[in-house]
Amino acid sequence: MKTFMLGPRLLACANFIKNSRIADIGSDHAKLPIWLAINFKIKLALACDISNLCIKRCSENIKKHNLGEIIKTRLSDGFENINEFEVDDIVISGLGGDIISRILGKCSWENKADKKFIIQPTSKIYELRRFLVNNGYKILKEIVVQERKRIYDIMLIGYTGNVYYYNELYPFIGEIFLCKNTKNLIKYLNNLIKDLENKYHGALIKKNNKKEQFYKEILYEIFKKKRMILNII
Repeated sequence: MKTFMLGPRLLACANFIKNSRIADIGSDHAKLPIWLAINFKIKLALACDISNLCIKRCSENIKKHNLGEIIKTRLSDGFENINEFEVDDIVISGLGGDIISRILGKCSWENKADKKFIIQPTSKIYELRRFLVNNGYKILKEIVVQERKRIYDIMLIGYTGNVYYYNELYPFIGEIFLCKNTKNLIKYLNNLIKDLENKYHGALIKKNNKKEQFYKEILYEIFKKKRMILNII
């Protein structure tokens, strides 16, 4: 059988997991749990999805690799059909930041502080970071990887129940400076700058002085941090 490989995005998620029981929410094809099982990095996994079609695809792939004893499928809207005592680590990857926020916001588990959450948003990252710090989640580590031409952000988060103070810059950069790959970090910052410049010019066109000043100040701080990194390289 052909060697089962993961791309950099899912591999980065996998590297946060070691010998645990996981729930992969939004599993789609069950690629992540299959790779983890093949490489002996999990005790068991729940490949979860809201779509019957995705669950069928997961089941077919799991069967193809003879991993039915280790990986089970579960039709579930987020945490809805997952018991908190079944798993240690939770992966939510390949979904928008707004959807991830909704999923985490509906998690009613009492022992969330004992869990490890690995999340990989595809959009609305600023809003997701705001949600996390306002709802008791702490970003423990944040890395950025490149897959094909796109830069992805992967976060390891924990739940403390505390609401954290943050400045206006934090939703835009989070803990990305914990990432040791300076090449990917610069690419991430370049994308961020481009996005914020578009927002700044939009505020100029709409003559929204408050937003114009806000984005101007944020851009200044990000340019300053980028220069610091470039001076280190």
